[in-house]
Amino acid sequence: YGRYFDVIAYPDDETFHLAYTGRSLDFHTDANYLEVSPGLQMLHCIESNGPPDQGVSRFVDGFAAAEWLKENHPASFHLLTSLPLEYELDVKGIKYSSHVATIRTDSHGNVDEVHVNNRSLKTWDVPNHLIMPFFSAYKTFVEKLRDGSVEMRFSLEEGDIVLFNNRRVLHGRTGYEIGRAV
Repeated sequence: YGRYFDVIAYPDDETFHLAYTGRSLDFHTDANYLEVSPGLQMLHCIESNGPPDQGVSRFVDGFAAAEWLKENHPASFHLLTSLPLEYELDVKGIKYSSHVATIRTDSHGNVDEVHVNNRSLKTWDVPNHLIMPFFSAYKTFVEKLRDGSVEMRFSLEEGDIVLFNNRRVLHGRTGYEIGRAV
């Protein structure tokens, strides 16, 4: 990836990465497969040549969703903070892999990181007796992320820049027509 990269949609058979398609992207945090995932990230819209209802940027406050889970479903919060999941990416034979909890807390129990990305998530390695409770906890958390109560949406226009904390804010987008740059 390097220091920056352009996101331009290509036909599905020409890319290995979902970001380079026009498909919608579900909420996610980036690079959970690294030992330390990126903190601040910037999206800079260089060109926008499609309808304003396509390629809409979506951001979700993962900390707010985690705090809601802690208050309303403490057992689920405990599972998501105590069981690490494996994330992995293999690029041109180089494999990146890391184990991290969906919700990380500091030594005082405050949420300090959120990690969600179904594209790089490996098979869950959860003890058998915790599979169903963990799945239920994860589902409850993801449903909160998707319910709109902690979400912002807007269309980026040429020259717009969005700076966000990748360890707190999950991001995604609505789909857009192939050939449109976002």
